[in-house]
Amino acid sequence: MTGLQPLARRRRERPLWLTVILLIVAMAVVFGLGFGVATLIRGDAPSAATPTTSPSPTPSPCVTTMVTPAQVLPVKDDVVLNVYNSTKKKGLAAQVALDFKREGFRINKIEDDPEEARIPGVAEIRYGPNAADAAKLVEYYLAGATMVKLDRASDRVDVAVGRDYTQLADGGAVAAALATPTPQLSGPGCPQEE
Repeated sequence: MTGLQPLARRRRERPLWLTVILLIVAMAVVFGLGFGVATLIRGDAPSAATPTTSPSPTPSPCVTTMVTPAQVLPVKDDVVLNVYNSTKKKGLAAQVALDFKREGFRINKIEDDPEEARIPGVAEIRYGPNAADAAKLVEYYLAGATMVKLDRASDRVDVAVGRDYTQLADGGAVAAALATPTPQLSGPGCPQEE
């Protein structure tokens, strides 16, 4: 029996080259798993929906800056108003036009509303794309007015005075509001206004 024992022991021993190969394969598996887990944790793994051949374009920046409305809105004497009376109260358009003129606005027309609308609120501020900033300035003086964007090329702003109108906002309060910085988005990556 002693002659059989060395033979049995040799059969159970693995050759050295097989042990080295198994060790290399085991190390590669452990390294691969570690790298895969690290990649998943960092979030660098490419998704199936994203092609890996070309990099995605970097988005254009959208920057938030603090701007006062007075920096971006026109000055009052560059704004031309048409003041319309949309109520049955006689002389209302003339009085509102005089108030706007005292504030520094230029007046073009004073008459009854050509659209013959009866406005229940404070007023309607009607404007085209070329007068959007001017209309925003007028809105500071008519708190509660409704902004009505029209499809027209004119740079004039129509103020159709409604039955709830009492007076223009105080000039000092408007000046303070126009001087208060507000965040504004700028840059090609920002959402576009309609």
